[in-house]
Amino acid sequence: MIPWAEVLSRIPFEGLVALDEVAVRFAYPQALEVPLHWAVVLEPAPPLARLLPEAPNRAAVASLLEGLRHALYESFERGRGSALFATAGIEDAARWRDVLLDHYCRPRWIYTNGQATYSLVERSGPRYEVARLPSLGSLHEFRTPYVRDLPDPREVVELGHLEGAEAYVLGKLALVEVRALPLLGEAGQRTLLLRACGSRPGGAGQRAISLYRAYVGGAPMLLEMQPGRRDAYTVLNELPGRLPGEVVHACATCASFRFSGMSRDASGGTRGYCRRRLEAARSSGLPMPGLDVRPRYGTVVSVFDRCSAYEPIADADREVPFCRHR
Repeated sequence: MIPWAEVLSRIPFEGLVALDEVAVRFAYPQALEVPLHWAVVLEPAPPLARLLPEAPNRAAVASLLEGLRHALYESFERGRGSALFATAGIEDAARWRDVLLDHYCRPRWIYTNGQATYSLVERSGPRYEVARLPSLGSLHEFRTPYVRDLPDPREVVELGHLEGAEAYVLGKLALVEVRALPLLGEAGQRTLLLRACGSRPGGAGQRAISLYRAYVGGAPMLLEMQPGRRDAYTVLNELPGRLPGEVVHACATCASFRFSGMSRDASGGTRGYCRRRLEAARSSGLPMPGLDVRPRYGTVVSVFDRCSAYEPIADADREVPFCRHR
């Protein structure tokens, strides 16, 4: 049900296999070429003319490479004293860079559940090295000089058997984050479970589409949320069309929820404010700038938030007409 081929569309892959309902495994068709920015990042006089040659601002290109070098050294420093550095004999940033290249350019397998991503590298011994990557998107970002988030060396583990390494990864990927939202209806209360499972391209000039696997009473459905089109606010308000007679108990469908100014565009339709809390904050007499005072009133809310003061909004009161159900 999850369109993994679209989720992985920016990554060269083959051998895509669903290991269970949650996790998949895939490989690169062949080892990837080492990106130039990684090949020269530690050189004292890197050939900047060859890096992003079409970019007119060469000072900005130099700054990009310096930022990458800083991220590499910062990641290396986190690994000092780790089990990996001790057993693999990693004593300098260049050696750690080579390990990263193995995991991003030459892994045997890559595993993901759409939330967490792991790479597996086979070493001599045999020894199997498993690294938790910052995100699935980092597989693409690593090939650009804009990458800044790198794996934590302390989260890299070594195992002596391939099956044991895969069992370790599957155990980690089984720990998925699920958001539970009550459904209010005439038949009583049920629960909507939402599990983020990655994103896919949104089309030319459009923002990515976030994918959620939704479960209601054990029945799954795929929800797609795209800022500027069918954002999270819209999807949550339109769910009664797919779940007749039931409304999601969340800020998105509450009479007190409002978007303010550019908050909808800036947040991709995920954040607004609670009118009830804003009125309470104003009447308190406390300083208002930034609304970051004590006690805080939590005036800025996510469309997924909920509280006991929830009151479903009437269709006639909705600010966005296309979310009306009648």
